[in-house]
Amino acid sequence: MSSTSRLLAHYPWIKLPAICNVPMRLIALSKLAVEISKAGGIGFIGSGNDQSNLETLLEDSRELLQSSSLRQRMLYPKVLAS
Repeated sequence: MSSTSRLLAHYPWIKLPAICNVPMRLIALSKLAVEISKAGGIGFIGSGNDQSNLETLLEDSRELLQSSSLRQRMLYPKVLAS
């Protein structure tokens, strides 16, 4: 399997060429990660060294995805599963 095929198998919503945001602490939060993913890229949440609010950021992401067609195409990690 080619690297492109593996990428599309793991991230079925992406469009090529793939765009990813860098998980920058305090900048790349839920809204940015979701918008990049909705645009066909791979959005990352930057929690930095402090993961105390990561659960909240993931929940925020889940709520933002509720109204998105992207939700139907994503493979959710167990922490985001409904």
